[in-house]
Amino acid sequence: MELERIRACVATALSDLHYLQRGILEVQLEQLRLANSGRFTDKPTRVIQMGENNKYEISVAAEQVRYHVGKTFKQSSMLLTELDFQTASWRRAIEQLNREEIAWLHYCYGCKPNFENDEVICQWLWLDFLVAHSKPDFKKMKEATKKKMRNLTYYAIQQVKASILRGEDVDPLREDEHISLLLNITVDSWRKDYKKRWLLMKSRCLHLNSIALFNAAEKRSEIINRHCTGSANVPVPADYAQEAR
Repeated sequence: MELERIRACVATALSDLHYLQRGILEVQLEQLRLANSGRFTDKPTRVIQMGENNKYEISVAAEQVRYHVGKTFKQSSMLLTELDFQTASWRRAIEQLNREEIAWLHYCYGCKPNFENDEVICQWLWLDFLVAHSKPDFKKMKEATKKKMRNLTYYAIQQVKASILRGEDVDPLREDEHISLLLNITVDSWRKDYKKRWLLMKSRCLHLNSIALFNAAEKRSEIINRHCTGSANVPVPADYAQEAR
């Protein structure tokens, strides 16, 4: 339950839901549409003096002027929305994590694809997989097997992200058939030489997800506590205290 709550907070903090105001491109398109319209918002007049001795003035129609009245100050949207302010502590905490944790949270819960994040996660997962694979539970991989497993690194990351966002796992039978087709091997060969290693790789990716989420929540608590402690210890000038009385 705690992990689900943290996941929801991180997803909200890294999403674009807090940008409620219109983007600058949309505003420019609206202004362009109004500028190119055939409507005139005003019909100005000109005052002309007539006569030599007995001068008098007359008003005639002037050239029509097209203009657009912008928003007043009171109608302007806030630069920082309430939701954006509430989730700022989460974004600050995320950016203070380890490199692979930052990359994973942005990849899994963010809304802006970034090739550098993908590269960082792939490098970390492959090295972490090799360390976990070196335990006595696994036999030493052949070069052909090692090459195929390396090629599955990014696919494992994609599958873990999909299962987290969907909240359900993939059918094992369909997964065996699909991956064996990708590697151009038989299903029996996949289950014998690769599947156990594949499950290990996905478990290490899930471990990264859990550690990154918990560390983000812990770092956020540290930031909030440090801020509250620092605010309580701020010295108050003597003249200000006298004026307050």
